[in-house]
Formats: sequence, C-alpha cells, structure tokens
Amino acid sequence: MSSEPKANNQQPTANSFTPNSRNNNTLNTNHMKKHSLSLLAILLPLMANADPVEIEGVWYNLDTQQKEATVTTGNSKYAGNINIPDSVTYEKKKYAVKGIEKEAFRGCNGLTAIALTENITSIGEKAFFECGGLTTITIPEISLLGSIEKEAFYGCYSLASISIPQNVTAIGEKAFYDCKSLTEIITPQEMTSIANGTFYNCSKLTTVSLPWHMTSIGEQAFCNCNKLTTINIPQNVESIGNAAFRSCSSLATFNFPEDSPLTDIGESAFDNCSSLARISLPESITHIRNYTFQNCSSLTDITIP
Repeated sequence: MSSEPKANNQQPTANSFTPNSRNNNTLNTNHMKKHSLSLLAILLPLMANADPVEIEGVWYNLDTQQKEATVTTGNSKYAGNINIPDSVTYEKKKYAVKGIEKEAFRGCNGLTAIALTENITSIGEKAFFECGGLTTITIPEISLLGSIEKEAFYGCYSLASISIPQNVTAIGEKAFYDCKSLTEIITPQEMTSIANGTFYNCSKLTTVSLPWHMTSIGEQAFCNCNKLTTINIPQNVESIGNAAFRSCSSLATFNFPEDSPLTDIGESAFDNCSSLARISLPESITHIRNYTFQNCSSLTDITIP
C-alpha cells in the first residue's frame, strides 16, 4: 500500500547554505564597512583637536593635523598685557597661531593691551566683547588678517586707536559698538561696505576715512558719533542706511562726489544732525525716506535734483 510523501518542514540551520546567503553576507559586510567609514569621517576632525592647552599664560586649541593653533578662552579671565606669538610648541610639536576664537577674551576687564602677529587671519565674533580696560591693540601693518567678526570689540570703551590692516575685507555688525574712546578710523581699501552699527556710539570719533571701493553704509553705522565733523562719501556708494548718521550733532560738512551713483537715503539717516547747515544731493538720488533730515536745526540750504 503506497503512501503520500511527507512534507519536510525542517528549517535550515545556521550553517545551511541557501542561494541568497552569500549575497546577504556580502551586503551586510559592505554595509558595515560603509557605516564604519562614515563614522570615521565624523570622528577624524574631532580627533584632530585636543582639549585646550595653556602655554605661557594663554590658552589654545590645537589642530594636530594642520599644525595650527587658535587662541581660546581660559580657565580664568585674562589680564594685563598679552603678546600673541607667531607659533607655540606643545609636546615637542610646533603650531602656527592663526586666529582669535569667538569670545576668547570676552569680559576680560583686566586686559589692558594685546599684540597680534602678522599670521593671525581672523578675529572671531565677540572676541574682545566688553573688555572695558583694553586701551591698545597692536596689529602689524602687513598682516594676513582678513576679517573682524561682528561685535568683536563691542563695549571696549577704553580703546583709543586701532590700525586695521589693508587685507581686511569684512568688518562685522557692531564690531566697534560703544568704543567711546576711539578717535580715528581708517578703513581698508578693499572693504565694500560698513555693516550695521559698526561704529555706533563711538562718541569721540572725529576722523573717518572711507575707501573708494565702498558701495554701502549700513543702518546706524555712525549713529551717535557726536564728535564727527566731516565725512566724504566715496565715489561708488549707492545707499545710506536708516539712521546711519543719526545724532552726529557736530557733523557740519557732508560731501558727495559730482558723479555719485547714490540712489537711496534711509529713514532718519541725518536725524538730529544739528550742526549740518547745507547739503547738496547728487542727481542719481531716487529715494529720500521718512525723517531723513528731522531735527536738523541748522539746515538752511538743501539741494534736491
């Protein structure tokens, strides 16, 4: 008597070969390799930077791959006179000092003077924020410094002078906000704009030299600079922002070049310029905003094309 063959319900063992097992193993191996490489790519930059180290009283972050160092905040506030060197040596390895990090000296009221070397390429955001005792910063005339970030010297009310190297192409918003002792600024020739609030409340600023390449002056750029008496607008300036010269109460002379491309003067741009007696606007002007000449109590002559 014959019987029907029984179905084999036995599951393959771990060592059993199935047609897809080799492909699955290959896929899993490739996935693991790809995952490992991705993780390594994330970790390498972190591995390159050690914890901050102190070298002769200054704290640095070290990039062990690039052999570069940046000045950073320390365990205690910096004070006195500080000289930043071209390079530092740590564990017998030499690192070129390239930058001042964000908030590196923030709130260091005991800091009185700092000297940078020509190798510094950037001064970070709020690097010297509210360093009220800082009177002097020395930067070589020939320098690699390319940028001063926003609020870098905000509230440095004792800073009387700074020489900005010609390589600087960008100065951030409010970089010198409330630098009440600053008397003179010569902006680098490659700069194309003055950012918002850059020299706000620099109440002792008497002299400003703007570069020929400049195309715009930002909002409140020179607001409350009440010792500023004269300013010459460069050839290429196309716009003056809101309240740019507001409350410049000593500003008596404001000169535009004959073929100025200026088209727009913002709201309250010259509000409360109480010493301004006359102004002749260029033929290119298309917009004069609200309150532009409000409270200009000495203004008797204005030429509008």
